[in-house]
Amino acid sequence: MIPVQPTCLWRYLSIQKRVNRRKIESRFYLSWEDGLWDIVRSYPITDGSTILVPSFFCLDVIKNIKSHGLVPKYYSLDDNLQPDVKMLQTQIKKENPKILVLFHAVGIQNRCVTKAFIRRLPGNLIIVEDAAHRMIDPKDLKLYRENYFCITSLRKVVPLQGSFVYARKHTLGKLIGPEKTFRYSSGVLLLWLFMQIALILQKYIPLKSISIACGKIAEYFMQKSYDLIGNNILPGYCPSIFARIYGAFDYMHIRNVKENQIRIYNKMIASEMKQDRSHFSIPTFSLLDFGNLRGYPIVLPSSTASKIIAFLRSNGILVKVELEGSPWTRSKTIIYLSLGLHVETRDITTISKIFLLSVKRFEKSPHRL
Repeated sequence: MIPVQPTCLWRYLSIQKRVNRRKIESRFYLSWEDGLWDIVRSYPITDGSTILVPSFFCLDVIKNIKSHGLVPKYYSLDDNLQPDVKMLQTQIKKENPKILVLFHAVGIQNRCVTKAFIRRLPGNLIIVEDAAHRMIDPKDLKLYRENYFCITSLRKVVPLQGSFVYARKHTLGKLIGPEKTFRYSSGVLLLWLFMQIALILQKYIPLKSISIACGKIAEYFMQKSYDLIGNNILPGYCPSIFARIYGAFDYMHIRNVKENQIRIYNKMIASEMKQDRSHFSIPTFSLLDFGNLRGYPIVLPSSTASKIIAFLRSNGILVKVELEGSPWTRSKTIIYLSLGLHVETRDITTISKIFLLSVKRFEKSPHRL
């Protein structure tokens, strides 16, 4: 069967050594949230301060933001997961937040992550470029000013645990740094290891029922890891071996593979959508995003989403509702189809055929959203 989460670490390795762009440094944490908590505790941010987050955002993180004394407030995203630049500028002036999160949702480049937009923001505003859904090559980073951070989440895009916080040297020097919380870090890493074993078994066991069971076990370990991360207050430490392994990845090769996979999905699914005027839709993204997507995003109407997802899962494609309960997903459902080096070309064809079969089976009055 075909895992949705990245696995098969050996496929990602390369003998090439990567280096950061000059003046851009990093610190390494156990997870995205751990990096954020270190920023929050390292700056003079008082309880009750506002953090602006996009309407497509993880509810567990929102809950944990509140537990750290911050007040999260949403700004709207359109159907393509993009903010309205003028509306966001107005909201920043109105809310006077301490932190602004700019999210590359599903890996799609956020239109506000530009020099022109950033330079108009207050100098004391902490900006967090949320790259949890993107594979970051450090040499391509652009950190536009002080108090600007880019935070990654490796496990969402590659088969590794850990999170880089990138910033200019002076800005990074303000951070206290991760705590060596052995019990917390060991627990998360063990859950990651168990998840990876289950994902590998899911991919290579030929018997469908056992493969699906392994995939569900992987989901269980992943959720337990999320829960453990959410319950921790101090920023956790991640062994540097994970950072060094990530530095050995062939980023260009990974992007090229994803680009080819996106083209197959577009040929089989997007073209079918145009011909049959189906209910489902695909957020608009550019050619430059092809190699950076976490998965192939498809938006389903709430009326048929549960049936389509159940059909896909029964056929070994263990997609799930992404960021369920966020304001953006209240009237629609988004899923991610598999992308990455753990996915074969024939897998993309299989996934596309099964998805289109599910749409034809459950849509009664097709028209495009």
